[in-house]
Amino acid sequence: MNIISNAPSWAQKTFTAFAAKQSVEGTEQSPITDEYKTEAREAIAGITLLASFDEQPGIDEAMGQPGVVKADDTTLYFEGRPDSLKAVLNSVVDETGSDATIYLATAPDGLHMIGLSKAADGIEIEGAVLTSRANGDFSGYQIAGKVS
Repeated sequence: MNIISNAPSWAQKTFTAFAAKQSVEGTEQSPITDEYKTEAREAIAGITLLASFDEQPGIDEAMGQPGVVKADDTTLYFEGRPDSLKAVLNSVVDETGSDATIYLATAPDGLHMIGLSKAADGIEIEGAVLTSRANGDFSGYQIAGKVS
């Protein structure tokens, strides 16, 4: 399955470019900050936890659909294991129905993650490419920007 096909149509082109390690239109690259490293770890933990609810009665509203976890206004599509995972997380983030989506790909040597959210004046983009270090830390870079 092409996991990116589960993202909203407005996000698929950006996710596909990012997954192919191409530059993402409208973004600038900067060194990774400690704050973003923490955010990345929290996102991985949250997505991994949500994936663990797959096919759990009373939690997963998408029973009978392995690789899909639905809980309230959030739907996770995933394949793989925590150390080699590809996932798309789609959410409605506020009462106006504004959408947000995250693409995450992990591997034993690091991860790629990008989040997109719809704003009144375009699509906000934030992401990172991180490489694991022997001491458990990450090196890499983050990207951020906006497209109309």
